[in-house]
Amino acid sequence: MSSVDRVSPYVFPGLKELTGTVVLHTYVRELCEELNVPLQGVLGRSRIREYAELRQVCMWVMRRYEKKTFYEIGRLFGRDHATAVHACRKMNNLLEVGDKQTLELQKVAKRIYLYQKTKHG
Repeated sequence: MSSVDRVSPYVFPGLKELTGTVVLHTYVRELCEELNVPLQGVLGRSRIREYAELRQVCMWVMRRYEKKTFYEIGRLFGRDHATAVHACRKMNNLLEVGDKQTLELQKVAKRIYLYQKTKHG
């Protein structure tokens, strides 16, 4: 029994629909191109809001869909696990209250993620 079979569909709806893996660097690059944001701004140490928000969305996607640990996500972006925890909590809170900008960013991020899944899966 795989780990996917052991996870309740109530906890992660749609989990079984997604297969394969996403190459993080390719995903982030394509997301940056779509939103016309410099890749180095997102992967670098910049605290400019536009870059930080996109970085947080990427961390949230890696946690929600790729099931990466906070430690792994932090390392992928050159940060510690607490930064990944903060990013995911912030995204969940903003999505819960229906923040329009976050919802739009999440839609684009999810669309590109699903495209990457079909391309690399």
